[in-house]
Amino acid sequence: MLARLVEINSVRTEFVIRSIRSALKTLAPDNPGTIYVHPDIRKRVARALPQLQLVEDDGLAPGSARVEAGRMLVQSSIEEAFEQIRSAILEVKANRQQVSEGSEQGGVDASN
Repeated sequence: MLARLVEINSVRTEFVIRSIRSALKTLAPDNPGTIYVHPDIRKRVARALPQLQLVEDDGLAPGSARVEAGRMLVQSSIEEAFEQIRSAILEVKANRQQVSEGSEQGGVDASN
């Protein structure tokens, strides 16, 4: 059980680190004003990104980050990312089902 929790925290931390790096590229050349992360992962993120100043925000989920640069904001969440993946999978599944049902109901016979 403990190993699973450590693994989950590691995945969340890696997601946040990648999200922050991506946000910095998106916001370039503007420098980030403030980077917010959940207190549970701040130390691990700080070790990976020592050049950045991080602010703890316990209002964020442990797999989330918010990067602010002036009036621009980039926010990411691992839960949101998984929800987008889940939605995409369900959409593909629904499309395949529609195609399958269409071919069963007298689709075009390509054998002629």
